[in-house]
Amino acid sequence: GAVGTEGVEPPPKKQKVEKATQKAGGVDKGKGAASSSSQPSSHDAEAAAPLSWSSFDPLEFIERGVTMVGDMTRFTNTSTEDLRKKALEYEVKGTLLNYLLTNRQEQEVLEARRKVKMVDDNLADIEKRYSETKAKLEDDIKKLKEEREGEAERLKKEYEEKLSKVKESYAASETKLKENAAAQDEKLSKLSKEKNEAVLSVGTLADEKARLENDINELQLCAANQYDEGFAFAIEQVKLLFPDLDAERLGEADAMKQIVDGKLVPYVPPQ
Repeated sequence: GAVGTEGVEPPPKKQKVEKATQKAGGVDKGKGAASSSSQPSSHDAEAAAPLSWSSFDPLEFIERGVTMVGDMTRFTNTSTEDLRKKALEYEVKGTLLNYLLTNRQEQEVLEARRKVKMVDDNLADIEKRYSETKAKLEDDIKKLKEEREGEAERLKKEYEEKLSKVKESYAASETKLKENAAAQDEKLSKLSKEKNEAVLSVGTLADEKARLENDINELQLCAANQYDEGFAFAIEQVKLLFPDLDAERLGEADAMKQIVDGKLVPYVPPQ
């Protein structure tokens, strides 16, 4: 019991305790051999045998040594010193196991903290890189936006200048077209007037032509009549001057005939 209240010692302390326990066990065994009490049974010897340190399992020991194998009466012949040794042995083993368990748990906690710290560091590094990347992207976006706005402003200015020039050119073209249209209208009006005058003149000329043709026809008819009358008068004069001429032969004379090869033939106009 006194040993159980002491602080946990490192493994070398445990080895001393084991040696002391073995020494005490030897003395107790000697005393047991010298005493008048009977020798322990095989079950007592099995219970008194030291357990392997690496394979010790308290629950298995209790089930095997107490519950499964037999009852408490099998420790009746075990001396108080042996029971104290066993209690001390298992108490030291339990203390050392608690130390190892605590040390293992501390190592696991430290490892977990190290991993958490690593995760925190990685997270902080990720957040830092994220912040840097975000700031860089925001700066790039700002620059790109400024460049786009400048480009849009430049294109807008160029478009407005071109539009102004186009409007000026369109206005000049429109003015010129209006002037040309006015000139064309004036020319068309003049041509229309000349056409009307020409039409009127054509009508007048047609009337004049018809009148002249009528005059020509009348003159031709008059000339023909005069010619015919003159020819007939000439025939009458010939009859008067030459009464002996054959009248039938004189009747063959005609103003519309011509003399060809000494003969009277019908008159043919020259081609």
